[in-house]
Amino acid sequence: MRYALKFYEDVVVKNTLELVPGSASVVLENVFSILTALGNVSPPSGEHSSSLISATNLVHQALSQLIRWSDDILLQTTTNDGRSTPTTIAESSLQSEVRTVVDGLKIAINDLVQVVIHKAANKIPPPSTPQSASPALYEASPLRPLNDKDAYVE
Repeated sequence: MRYALKFYEDVVVKNTLELVPGSASVVLENVFSILTALGNVSPPSGEHSSSLISATNLVHQALSQLIRWSDDILLQTTTNDGRSTPTTIAESSLQSEVRTVVDGLKIAINDLVQVVIHKAANKIPPPSTPQSASPALYEASPLRPLNDKDAYVE
């Protein structure tokens, strides 16, 4: 995600605005992948907490701001016949705006990840002693990446 947002920011800062739609699509796909992955870790749908819902809504809002801002930039720099025109927006203004939009999305995603980690950590019962802890306890951990063998375990 970090690289997609960095590329998006670089596209705007370097004034290669014709790449904004593609880079915004990559950011969008990355955010959906993150939301899907975090949805697999989070509690079942009936157990969503207000903090999880709020954090998810903030990600959605930050993503919508990025997409809306991208659209606005494209509309301001494109003529009726579809050709790009030299930007009339001050470069320093563009740079500060894109950083604000990108930072807002980064913060929202980081906050959501922290909420999911906290929720997932609280639903894993601690082992009684390290020697007697069952390996099955750690196999079910939502914080561990899945491998092919785990894909069929429910």
